[in-house]
Amino acid sequence: MSFPVEALRLARFRQAFALAGLMLLSPAGRALDHVSLAIGGILGEQWQLENARLTVEGFAEPSQQLVLSIAKIKLPKAFGELSLVNIACPEFSWGDAVLSCRNGTVQLKSERWQSPPAVFSFRITGDTGDFKLEQAGFAGGQLSLKAQAHGGVWQARANGKNIQAKALQKLVKPKAYQFSQGRLDIGLSAKGGRGQVNQLGLDSRWRGWTGQNTGGSIAAENVSAEFSMNAVKHAAAWAWQSEAAFQHGAVYWQPVYFVAPGDPVSAQAAGVWQPQTATLQLDHFVYRHPQALTVKASAKAQLKNTVKLQHADIAIQSPDLKQVSEAYLKPLSEGTPWQGAAVDGQLRAELTLAGTGLKRVQAVFNGLSVTDENARFQLNDAGGELAWSDKPELQQSQISWQKLAIKSLPVGPGKLSFWSGGNKVELAKAESLPFLGGTLVVDQFKWQRRKNGEPEVDFAGKLVNGSLEKLSAALGWTPLSGNLSGVIPKVGYHNQVLKLDGELQINVFGGAIRADKFEASGLFTALPVVSADLAVDNLDLDQLTRKFEFGSIEGKLSGYVNGLTLENWRPVSFFAWLGTPDGDDSRHRISQKAVNNLASIGGGGAADVLSRGFLSFFDSFGYDKIGLGCYLHQGVCQLMGVAPLEQGYYIVKGGGVPRIDVIGYNPRVDWSVLLERLSRVTHTENAVVQ
Repeated sequence: MSFPVEALRLARFRQAFALAGLMLLSPAGRALDHVSLAIGGILGEQWQLENARLTVEGFAEPSQQLVLSIAKIKLPKAFGELSLVNIACPEFSWGDAVLSCRNGTVQLKSERWQSPPAVFSFRITGDTGDFKLEQAGFAGGQLSLKAQAHGGVWQARANGKNIQAKALQKLVKPKAYQFSQGRLDIGLSAKGGRGQVNQLGLDSRWRGWTGQNTGGSIAAENVSAEFSMNAVKHAAAWAWQSEAAFQHGAVYWQPVYFVAPGDPVSAQAAGVWQPQTATLQLDHFVYRHPQALTVKASAKAQLKNTVKLQHADIAIQSPDLKQVSEAYLKPLSEGTPWQGAAVDGQLRAELTLAGTGLKRVQAVFNGLSVTDENARFQLNDAGGELAWSDKPELQQSQISWQKLAIKSLPVGPGKLSFWSGGNKVELAKAESLPFLGGTLVVDQFKWQRRKNGEPEVDFAGKLVNGSLEKLSAALGWTPLSGNLSGVIPKVGYHNQVLKLDGELQINVFGGAIRADKFEASGLFTALPVVSADLAVDNLDLDQLTRKFEFGSIEGKLSGYVNGLTLENWRPVSFFAWLGTPDGDDSRHRISQKAVNNLASIGGGGAADVLSRGFLSFFDSFGYDKIGLGCYLHQGVCQLMGVAPLEQGYYIVKGGGVPRIDVIGYNPRVDWSVLLERLSRVTHTENAVVQ
């Protein structure tokens, strides 16, 4: 016999059972073998039972057995879509408004998955309920659930043990991620009441986990890690805290590829989340990479639509910047102008940010070294203190180093002190720095950010007794000898272009070289471009040629190089002339070797037959004028001399007896060929007349 009952509140459940009991005590009831009570539903505070059936069996026996079956139980809100189905309770009891079940069987069901039968038990009395589920198979592992409710307040916890990555992939079939191997232990907990979730918890342990997202921008290889998080709701806000530890394996989060060091990398954080205003407050954050890096921070940001940082305080300490450079800076710099740079040393720094800008920096560094595989910059064994804020008040900073190189130009051990604050940095006092065997005096340096965000840089100084030999070696030029001295007027840097405001004069070889209209762009790129006009005034040819294998020449040399353009430090165009200045009354002598080499440059020889016959009898000759010009355009050099001929031009016009003329016959020469000739005659002992 069956008795259908509509959906009941738990308080009315007792009345339904009382009605069933009266019928069982009637003569008709005692004549039955069993009686069933079918209930459409039972509504608890956080539970909902659907299609329940209570059966009393064994009326003919001395004692009867209660059996309960339920089609479905909807779990509290925290469990989402998860529900219990095919519930059977062979050991069911009811009395004094207490419902209980032991050694029941049940299956868990969601939209994508249904478990094999698992063991469960429950006890319900009034507004109190307990539920426990164990041995539920899931993705190669096991799930367990435990829930309690009392007085409108409930709590629940789910644990997953030894969940297999491959089985999880087949079961869940996530669209965004693919799991190939590994095991997972995970626990989820929740507390709440009156339809609300007030507390959440998560703890997980990943062992040998390998997988990636479908785009390949995030990947894990044999990762072992732990993560936990707890959140408690207070009024309209959630207070939360979390911990993570990365113990083994490698992760890739484009563009960073990170391999776990020997000791675990860890992070702890705590804060408050306010959903109504989408505001995240980070009260405490600590990131530790053992023996390499510790970062501590606090911050507040609004995450509505876009991330708007209100403020952040960050403290950084690194006893080994080399590890930091390899693990973090190197991958982040890929594809940027800083690609190829590496850092070493120790650092302590504090930063304050607000809005979209930096507000304050305090830093102390020791043993700092910066190297660049592209040889653009080098800094060795630097130390100092940096102090800056966005306020207009200036603070003093200083830096010292053992070696500094920009491109291949080295600066010896030195120190600079400067003031910084607001939008400017300026040198505190003039400093003298070792440079090219001489001294570079920095009289003025000032950097200021303009309103449009572009920097404005001013520099002035002078160079005393720099070595031309060291300069030419550093730049890979043909070796030069002599010293460099000169005044560096105001230099400005605007829109990534370096310009010379005025004329740069370098005193060298007993004369002077002046640079005007100097401009350089892309200095820190793969293709720097430099342009200038140069004037050469009364250089002493004896000093210029004394240490060259080219051969000695006595006299003066003047000229110009107009419209000089260098790309990647190589000439691409110019109009140049170098020769004997008008009115030069100095001694004019040229060695036989220099005659031969000048002839080879012009592609000709000594034109005068008589002169050819005398070459072997004289070591040097007098000359009237010497000169050579070149117009370089599209890789071809148009050559010219001191005077034209029907076939060629004079490179050296003889004077005195014996007369020596050097004539060039090729007016157009490929620039690379000309460079090869110049290289040959300045490095070879046995050049010949062509």
